[in-house]
Amino acid sequence: MNNTPSSSKRRKTSSPDISTLCLANMPHDHLTAIADYLPKSSRALFAVALTAPSKSFSTSNWKGKLSEASKAIISSTISGPFIPVPESNGWEDARLKDYYSKDGWEKLDFIDSRDLSKKLSEDDIGAVLVCIDAKNKLKSLRLNCIDIVGHALEPLREATTIEEIAFKMDTKQLSKSTVLPIIESIIDTEGSSLFKKWCVYDNSENTNGDPPLVLPTEWKEGKSRYEQPLNGFLSKVNQMLISEGKCRADCHAKRQKDGGTNTGHMSCLTCFSTYCSDCNGNETYSVLKCDKCNLTLCTWCEQDFATCRECNSTFCSVCAEEDDVDAAKQCGDCWLNHDPICFGCVTPANEECKTCLGMFFSDLSRRNEELGNEIGGLCDENEELREENKTQKAENDDLRKENEELRKQLSAGLGILG
Repeated sequence: MNNTPSSSKRRKTSSPDISTLCLANMPHDHLTAIADYLPKSSRALFAVALTAPSKSFSTSNWKGKLSEASKAIISSTISGPFIPVPESNGWEDARLKDYYSKDGWEKLDFIDSRDLSKKLSEDDIGAVLVCIDAKNKLKSLRLNCIDIVGHALEPLREATTIEEIAFKMDTKQLSKSTVLPIIESIIDTEGSSLFKKWCVYDNSENTNGDPPLVLPTEWKEGKSRYEQPLNGFLSKVNQMLISEGKCRADCHAKRQKDGGTNTGHMSCLTCFSTYCSDCNGNETYSVLKCDKCNLTLCTWCEQDFATCRECNSTFCSVCAEEDDVDAAKQCGDCWLNHDPICFGCVTPANEECKTCLGMFFSDLSRRNEELGNEIGGLCDENEELREENKTQKAENDDLRKENEELRKQLSAGLGILG
């Protein structure tokens, strides 16, 4: 008896339906069960992959419909499982645990899959934002561990729900011309949430005290904050916060209860902390105004303020360096609006300096430079004279030798004649 299966039976068992091999065609319950084992950002990337390659989202101008499988994964996301960060400092785990305590896609932080985040492209991040409908749902986006140019933020243009955006502090790639127009579109959109809750201190909303917009450190230091388009953007935000008329200190709620209003608000141009006149100076970090460039900065963001000893004018680090405030006792405006800076012996009542005889700091600097050039020229002349002296000395030695030889010849001739 032949027990070998017939060839027809073998064909039936070895010819599966190719269409069933597609991952997206798996039952949605299976896909969501797989996604439950992934960190939150990886779960979003998984959903992106089940629709189309990340590049296709950007080429379609960040539009397109998700597959049913992708929708199932996104909609099933309630709260991301807490996964300790490898080689973390402890505080990162604590931050993530608190960060993902709320449901849905209100918060997104790629630090939960740090190793993967280093390989993500702009297309990957932008596709994730499209996939989770970030424009209408996302409240907090942290890109602290990713270097991007900024094109990935296009899906957030004119978003109304976003309350917090944090970039990598030491990034070298982030483009001002790319990122700032997108953020400005968010601020200008009616009903925008960015900066709105930051104006008033509230422990329930600002547990970590982080500002709503964390920009790279390099953007906020020195002369960088004067450059466009950053300066125009920061000035606009600063004016917006001041016009809100709210103080981040606890006095706001009390004043509202008493029927009063806060007055004289000042806001830091870079960290956006805003205080009324009563609270400013009572907080750990006061907001001061530079009397030359008119920028308002807190003492945390600008730690090198200088003060004129004569008129008590305040200067930020950039203006202090330009006016040499630290090198003098008086600024230029303290002496009859004279541009140079005197060492402190001049008062506005004097027509001219009586003690230092007009030796202003800037004049001395120029004179020192001139003297340095003169001394350098004299040194060169001295070297030339030294070389000429050597040449003349050699010539004198040759003449001395010739004279000695002639004397010997003369002596010999006289001996013969005698």
